Amino acid sequence: MTGRGASRPAALDGREAESGGTGGPGPTDPRDPTAGEPAGRRLHMDEGSLPAPADEFVTPDQLLAFLRPRGIAVVGASAEAGKFSTRLIPSLIACGYAGGIYPVNPRYAEVAGLPCYPSVAALPAPCDLIIVAVPARHVPGVVGEAAGHGVRGAIILSGGFAEIGGAGAARQRDLRALAGPLRLYGPNCPGLWQIRDGLVYTFSAQFDPTGLVAGPIGLVTQGGALGRTVLDAMQTGLGFSYWFSTGNEADLDAADFVSFLADDPGTAAVALIVEGWRDGRRFLRAVARCRAAAKPVLLLKIGRTVPGAAAARAHTAATNGSQSVADAALRRAGCIRVDDVDELTAVARLLARHPRPGPGGLGICSFSGGAGSLLADLAHTYAVPLPDLWPGTRSTLRDLVPEIATVGNPTDLTTAALEDPGLARRAVEIMVADPGLAAVLFPLPHRLDAFDERMAQHLVEVAAASDKPVAVLAASPVFQEEAAARILRDGRVPVFCSAHLAVRAVAGWLRARDAAAVPPYAPGGRITPNTAAVDVSPVSLEAVLDACGIPHGEPGRNGQEKAGDAWLSLPRGFDLRCTVEWDAAFGPAVTCGAGGVWGLARPEDRAARLAPFDMAEAQAMLGELRCLVVLHAGAAGGDPYDLEAAAQVLVRLGTWAAAAPGPFHPIEIDPLRILPAGNGVTAIPHGAPRHGPHGDGRSA
Repeated sequence: MTGRGASRPAALDGREAESGGTGGPGPTDPRDPTAGEPAGRRLHMDEGSLPAPADEFVTPDQLLAFLRPRGIAVVGASAEAGKFSTRLIPSLIACGYAGGIYPVNPRYAEVAGLPCYPSVAALPAPCDLIIVAVPARHVPGVVGEAAGHGVRGAIILSGGFAEIGGAGAARQRDLRALAGPLRLYGPNCPGLWQIRDGLVYTFSAQFDPTGLVAGPIGLVTQGGALGRTVLDAMQTGLGFSYWFSTGNEADLDAADFVSFLADDPGTAAVALIVEGWRDGRRFLRAVARCRAAAKPVLLLKIGRTVPGAAAARAHTAATNGSQSVADAALRRAGCIRVDDVDELTAVARLLARHPRPGPGGLGICSFSGGAGSLLADLAHTYAVPLPDLWPGTRSTLRDLVPEIATVGNPTDLTTAALEDPGLARRAVEIMVADPGLAAVLFPLPHRLDAFDERMAQHLVEVAAASDKPVAVLAASPVFQEEAAARILRDGRVPVFCSAHLAVRAVAGWLRARDAAAVPPYAPGGRITPNTAAVDVSPVSLEAVLDACGIPHGEPGRNGQEKAGDAWLSLPRGFDLRCTVEWDAAFGPAVTCGAGGVWGLARPEDRAARLAPFDMAEAQAMLGELRCLVVLHAGAAGGDPYDLEAAAQVLVRLGTWAAAAPGPFHPIEIDPLRILPAGNGVTAIPHGAPRHGPHGDGRSA
């Protein structure tokens, strides 16, 4: 039975056949409800591929200007002590750059012992790259002049652009217009580090090329300070291939460099600190290229709250939309999410040597019962599995260790290990060989000097012979001063300074295994800005429901009253709240959650997908809701609810959203009642009384 004034087409009775990528025939006239609307950030739909084609991003030939420049001009070079621009040329010289270095500043005849030129036009030889460190008002003129003289790339360190809004945003738009074929990196950025090749463009007073540690982690950030914090891990042995810090992204953006790293043979995993996206869908396609190359993508998203997003916008002009939409998109893309810089660096340490985690969980081997128990508690907290040891492993360990030792997971060797470090080594070797363990963690809970040194050498040798991580927890504040710390660092054995961080690192590393099981996700569409004034008109909910073929009550002249009458005539069912929205970063998206009082009590119980999506994704959305237990419980008679019809509604809303011109105001269906199996769904355009989730005043 359906409500008065509602029709229930066969297409939504729970028996529609799934068809292709849209899961059904979709809207009858998707553009009609918003015909003629102007757009601020439009979505241009295309097919997308798995993975996305490389030519969507910056090409290797275009990046040669940044990575292998024949000559570098430093515009704004200074001889004045203490200025950022004073440090640029000495850094290039310290790196041993063999090409031409050309200071540009009309105030000087010489800078850092090199002839100084009044302008880019006055340079004596071809120059591929300019590094710009002049006040923002002068940057557009510099870029225009450089483009006219064959310069192919510009790194713009100067701030004062889109991050300040108004005139700064207009100035940033001018940069792209003046650049022509010249590619822009920045503005408002700290430079670019080619760590593997030893060529760094930086104004950092602390830069020392002898401290560069090359390795397999490619780092991409939008801000500078947090990226520099991650790079400080080189002091404790973590190696990097590149650091790209893209700033305001007037042209080249994080997606371009994620795509570049996907093809870089010296990069095994990518670490990202992201504040926002110009085009979130394009970013996901770059991630898909890494995923297709079997390279894990580790991501710290900052600006996840209202104040955090505002700070990110003021920092790098970052665009952020709905956190639930971003979370869903990044999860679907297989990104490994972390919560802070410490966790990012800790997980990167494990990925650097073992980018593809194997099966199994964590093994803990200790000579301290307390340390083992603490790690076991934290493994439970962070959902890290501690598998039982295989019978053969237990038997071999039992024959090795003293009678008072505890064999299991954790294994407690007792202080007998202090008298015989070789015993501890053999125990770790036995546990590493256990097929049920993916990694082994060995705590050194306090300073033991000579024992630590011998044990560190043993662990380095065990790790070198194994295809599994062997990591160390060294919580003593003075451990980094010990020779043992150097031995482990030189042997590329990860060392963690807190139990929490050690277990979170393993948890994140294991999430890389889970992410690898998710197929690469490359959603179609390109979100492009439109600088014209935007007047977004409201969209008629009834028109959207009609266009999507979703049955609904008839509001008539007295819409709210008629809607209420229709609602009261319906049988009991489960109420959902569905929202179609235009996300500032990712474009059209659909979210759903419980409606009625259940939704009021649990507003966080939501699922989201980028539009369009198919029936499998729609069913997965419903499966993510915590209220699923109620949905499965069925109506009063025990019959299940018509989840198939509900999924079809989500698919049709997504199809409409992807085809509609954007941006558009959010469109909310609250409630959408899911009726018993075979009876479909129905919506009331103007809402209904806030009854319980079953629609009859009862709460679940």
